[in-house]
Amino acid sequence: MAEARNTQQDEDGPPYPTFIERWIGNNKAPIFEGAFERLIWPIRGEFPSAISVMTEPHQNTGTPQPLFDPETGEWHGIASQSITDPKVSYIEASLVNLDYWGRDWERKHMEHADPADDECEFVTYGDLENDVRPFAEQPEREDGTWSWDERSDTEILVHCCDEDRPLGKEGLTLGVRPSPGNDFVTVRDYVGAVHPWLMSMQDDILAAMRLAEVLDEEPEYPPSSEWMLSNSDYDAPRHQIIHPEEWEFRNEPPRQITG
Repeated sequence: MAEARNTQQDEDGPPYPTFIERWIGNNKAPIFEGAFERLIWPIRGEFPSAISVMTEPHQNTGTPQPLFDPETGEWHGIASQSITDPKVSYIEASLVNLDYWGRDWERKHMEHADPADDECEFVTYGDLENDVRPFAEQPEREDGTWSWDERSDTEILVHCCDEDRPLGKEGLTLGVRPSPGNDFVTVRDYVGAVHPWLMSMQDDILAAMRLAEVLDEEPEYPPSSEWMLSNSDYDAPRHQIIHPEEWEFRNEPPRQITG
């Protein structure tokens, strides 16, 4: 029954537009739904063995099925489905958690950082290389214009308490295209590219998540060393990593109303 759920629009054929072209042309971004919302995607392990599939979107009940079954050598039925609705030929994935890491680090240290202290190092924004400059904290200027760069003479804290500020971690993206023989990006194509990319940044991700936990004055969940990729269509392709208890809450089946 679950396999029949497919809302993808095939009113157009290949070659398919890119994600951005769809967004601009339709004034609406393609949606990650259906198959994506069934994924159980932990930030650990290798592709494809780490990934499993729920029977229904956002209903974590029963025994999930593997995305790839090594015993039979077969892929799950959703593996060949489009990751988006409608289909696209190119997507850029990103990770919002790392975008916040540098500012979180600054928030942790700025209250006690002292320019006169030899253990603290400040540099001007203009001294940093283009590829490691943090985004402007307030991109909207007083004159109503926008810029993602700070003023070149803005001082930036880059070292404190024997820790280097994480630089060059904002705005990281991974481009995903269809595998040979496919006209659109499938679930297998997308997860097969994005999971190894996330795992290559695992140390950074864990450090960013630990720091966010430290700064949270009223944490909703206990500290964790295990994290999950959100399978909400709102969190893709600008992905968000969340606490496993939050993931469980988001993927509870609807409660039956009695009475």
